[in-house]
Formats: sequence, C-alpha cells, structure tokens
Amino acid sequence: MAGVVRTYLVPQLVDPAALAGGVAVVIDQFRASTTICGALAAGARGVVPCLTEADAGARRALSPGTTLAGGEREGVRIPGFDLDNSPESYTRERVEGKMIAFTTTNGTRAAVLAERAGALVVGCLANVSALAKFVGADERVVHVICAGTRTRVTLEDVLAAGAIAEAMERMGRPVRMADARPDDDSTMIAMELWRSARERGLAGELRRSRGARNLMREGLGADIDVCSVVDAIPVVPVMDRGGGAFVVGAADRGAPGR
Repeated sequence: MAGVVRTYLVPQLVDPAALAGGVAVVIDQFRASTTICGALAAGARGVVPCLTEADAGARRALSPGTTLAGGEREGVRIPGFDLDNSPESYTRERVEGKMIAFTTTNGTRAAVLAERAGALVVGCLANVSALAKFVGADERVVHVICAGTRTRVTLEDVLAAGAIAEAMERMGRPVRMADARPDDDSTMIAMELWRSARERGLAGELRRSRGARNLMREGLGADIDVCSVVDAIPVVPVMDRGGGAFVVGAADRGAPGR
C-alpha cells in the first residue's frame, strides 16, 4: 500500500529529519506556488528557491542575462529585482529560457526547510490534479507542508492542502487518522475545510483568508482570482537536486526534466 498523506499546517510543525525518504509537497497558495507553476509553464528553465534577497541577487550575478531575480517581501517586489511574486508577471516573453532566482516571505523558506525530503515538489490549487497523478503512485509517505504566514496558519494554504489530500484519496492514498499519525488530525481538518469552502463558494472563502486580506491591502487583489482557479496550470514543479532548481516534472513520475 502507498504511504500515507501527512499534513503540517505550518512549517514549524515539521521535523526536517522526518522528511527523509518521503515526498514533500510545499504549498504557498498566495502566491509563490502558483507563480512557480506559472513560470515553468511559460518556459522558464527552472526556479531556484533562495532563502534571502542576497542569495537571489548573488545567483543572478553569477549568470547575468540568463538568470532573473524574482520575489517579494511583505507582498511587494524587492527593490532592484526583475520580477515580483505575481503569477501574471511571469509571461513567456519575460521568462522563456531563463533561470529564476526566487525568494519570498514564506514559500521559499518552506521549500528550503523541506530540502531533506527524498523528493520535493510544489503544490497549489492550480495543479491539484496533475500533482495527485504525479505523486499518486509513489510508495513513499507524502508530507504536505503549508507555508503559512510568519509561523501562523493561513486558510488559503490549508484549503489547498485539503484539495490535494482529497485528490490523492480518490487515487487510493490513506489519509484518515487511523492510517496516519494517531495524534494528528491536520489532514482531516484540511479536507473538511476544503469541502466546506467548495460548497460555500471557493472564491469567496479564499478572499476571507489572511493571505487574501494582505494582498488586497497592497492593491494586489487581482492575484487572488488568478491563484484561485483549480487545475489552471497542470505543471508539477520538482526539485532537481543537481541544479538546485524546481523544474517541470517528467511524465514518468519521479524524474525531473523538461
């Protein structure tokens, strides 16, 4: 039987050593996960998660002209960077054939935390079905990690985690408490919230989230709608250990490639 699905509502609940040998799915619904998917779909060669602004800048300096610096702090573009964290900024004209050195307030930090996992992928509402199919046949435990906002749980990440868990459950993955850690109901909580939000109206529920409120405060409400479309970008970003970048996952699950 395939390994269980385990959900972490914030990265601080993760023991990095426990990820070894498993598959880590990092979610930053608003907006890093969607942006990474969109950049790769638009033809970027890869997206390198960087912990700091200096790291991203140094990456760009190593390959001027072929590497762009993208990301945000507190929702807005970092001064001197080529791109922000809006999915719509990563057009084919802008990023095709380029490497993106990418740093964000929460999402890339979660990705760096999960680097010890046997495999590391990016998930969000935009790639739910593609992601479930990609990891569904994997026998390893799947660790779904919500990036949150500065150590706090965010509704939008939990909803995406619930959507991913439900999609994998349909493929036969055990996600119920009896099959997973008996002291943790996080996966069931995420699934129940997802189902409730879908019934109430997903767009409206997402706009109630902390992440959405932060974006609206910065005048970035349009990104909420872009990030809220389920299965809009059927791309699975997979960490290429050799290059240290997320690349498009190969069709034969598990091997990164283009």
